[in-house]
Amino acid sequence: MKAGLTPEMIYEVIGAGAGTSRMFEVRGPMMVEARYDEATMKIDVWQKDVQVITDFARELGCPTPLFAAAAQL
Repeated sequence: MKAGLTPEMIYEVIGAGAGTSRMFEVRGPMMVEARYDEATMKIDVWQKDVQVITDFARELGCPTPLFAAAAQL
């Protein structure tokens, strides 16, 4: 938005490209409307999911540098 893009434009461009996902389709319109409702996922569930993915990738010997960096946040 600092670059002059509107939330609607960002949603349209990402939604029409390879960057889209089901969660983006669900949450994107909420972001466009600046509607940030209560969280619907508990942090402990999210942390469990991150650990499951981490363990699976490790078992396969599959490096996940972007996932690992994001998980630290």
